[in-house]
Order: sequence, then structure tokens, then C-alpha cells
Amino acid sequence: MLPLSPLPYGLAWLGLFTASLLLTRLTLAWLRRRRIMDHPNARSSHSAPTPRGGGIAIVILLFLLWAGRDFGRFFGLTDTGEPLPPAHLLAPLAFLGLAAVCWRDDLSGLPPWLRLLAQLAACAAALPWALGTPGWPAAAETAALVILWAGFLNFFNFMDGIDGLTGVEAVSIAAGLFLLALFLPPAQATGLRDAAAAIAAIAAGFLVWNWHPARVFAGDVGSVPLGMALGGLLLQLAAAGFWAAAVILPLYYLADAGLTLTRRILHGHRPWRAHREHCYQIAVRRGQGHARVSGAVAGVNLLLALLALLSLLWPLIALGLALLLMPPLLWWMAGPAIWRGAGA
Repeated sequence: MLPLSPLPYGLAWLGLFTASLLLTRLTLAWLRRRRIMDHPNARSSHSAPTPRGGGIAIVILLFLLWAGRDFGRFFGLTDTGEPLPPAHLLAPLAFLGLAAVCWRDDLSGLPPWLRLLAQLAACAAALPWALGTPGWPAAAETAALVILWAGFLNFFNFMDGIDGLTGVEAVSIAAGLFLLALFLPPAQATGLRDAAAAIAAIAAGFLVWNWHPARVFAGDVGSVPLGMALGGLLLQLAAAGFWAAAVILPLYYLADAGLTLTRRILHGHRPWRAHREHCYQIAVRRGQGHARVSGAVAGVNLLLALLALLSLLWPLIALGLALLLMPPLLWWMAGPAIWRGAGA
């Protein structure tokens, strides 16, 4: 991502936030003109047709920042220290390519196997960037990390089901990464800090339009690439040795999506089928409301960010405390339905 350190962080953050706010508004108007809408159905949690694909604004801004930094550094146009390994140039291109596939899926649908293949290919291409290495590790390690990363971006996409939740989670994880970077050694902190600040600002600008009542949805074109970018930063954090923090920051998404996926498989449902059985979706149907549920997640994410910071000193203690936060949150959302689900 583009280094923000030469400018005051507040000014840079405000500039990216404003750019995201305005570009999302323009995207919203364009989606309405093209009638690219998400219409309510039995598996959705909204009640009115809403433009889908507002995540295009997120993708454009992140790609411009990412490619501008990495290609500029590679060709000597920016002075950012160490030379950039050529393999790292694949990361922003893979991000953009995955977004293009997701946009096609938003418009008319793609087979699940094709979506998964695109996700695996994008994660494989971007792996050296995520690990901070000049190339790819051994085949078995590469395969494991690619599957792990693709699983995370799918979890991130699965959880994009009510107003505000994707924006809240993106801002929370990115802000948590930024906070952690302030306490990491400089060699590990600068790139992570700048990327996290950029994602937080851009996601916050989108969140203004996605907060309840949502005027636009991210769509797969927004949530999948955003999950890829955040997942890559979490891999960077884990590769630097801070594995507990990398688990703690997205723990709510991992808990809700993981529990729901396990429950659906045990009940014989196909994992890739659309549904509304996540705990946060059950909470909305039980009358908690979109804003209240997304706000509760934001509050828990604040605690997770503080525990991620604590994990820099005591990783196991911090992870244990974070895990203890999940059962009461999920029970508040779903109640007894946390075990049985709500149907196919």
C-alpha cells in the first residue's frame, strides 16, 4: 500500500475516507442507473431492493494505492528502502483479477468451483507478498497457506449479510492492525501500519453508505477482495511471529462463520449454498436490528483489538480471554438456534 508516513496520518486518513465516501456515492448512482440490485428473497436479511456492488469503490482505491506503491518501488519511481522482489508485483494484479471474477459473479453468477479456483489462484499468486519473502515456500507449505487464506476470504464473504457488518469488521481489523503496528519493530511495522491505515479509511468511507438502512451493498466484488487484503495482512502478522494477534483480531468472524459452517455440514446442507443461518442473521430475525447487531460486533472487536495488543506480551492468555468472549456474544445473537440453525 502507499506509504502514508510522510504526511500527517490524520490528514492522509481523512483524504482516503473522503475519496471513498465520494466514490462510493458515485458508484451507488451508477448501480441504480444500471439497475444492478439485490432483491429481497427468502435467504436475505433486507426488505427493499438495494444496489449491489458498491465494493467496486473499495477495489479501485485499494488497487491504485497498492499498485502505485509496489510498481513505483519496483521501477525506482518511489524511494521506499529495500528493492521490491518481482514476485510481489503479482499481488495487486491478483487482487484486481479476483475482483473482476467476483464482479462477473455478482452480475450473473458463476459455478462454485470456478469461484474457488479464482480465489486459490489469487492467494497463490500473492503469497510472497503476504509472507514478505522473495518467492514461494515449499510446495506443501504453500498449499496449506493458500487454502488457509482462501478459507479466510470466504469466511469474510459469508459474513456480508446485514447492513454495516462488513464495513464494521474491515475497519475493526484494519484499526487493530494499525494499533499493533505502533508497537512492532520498525522493520515489520511500516508496511503493515500504512496498509492498515489505508484500508480502515477506505472501509469507513464505504460504511457511511452501508450503515443501516443500507443504501448500497458491497457485493462479492467488495467483500471477497477486501477479505483477501485483510487476510494477507494477518498472514504478514503471523509470519512475523505474532500468530495469536492474527487469530484474535478476526475472531468474531471466525467463530460465527466457523460454527455456522460446521452446523450446516452436520445437518447435511451444501456449504456453498446461500442461507441466513449465521448467528448475526438469526439475531436480526429475533428483533435485535441491523444497527444494534453491527454495533455489538464493533464493541466486541474493540475488546479483541486490546487483547491482540496484550498478546504481544502474553499470547496464550490473550487468546484464551478472546475465546471466552465468543460464547456469550453468539448466544446473545442466536439463543437456542445457535445449535439447531434455522433451516436450509
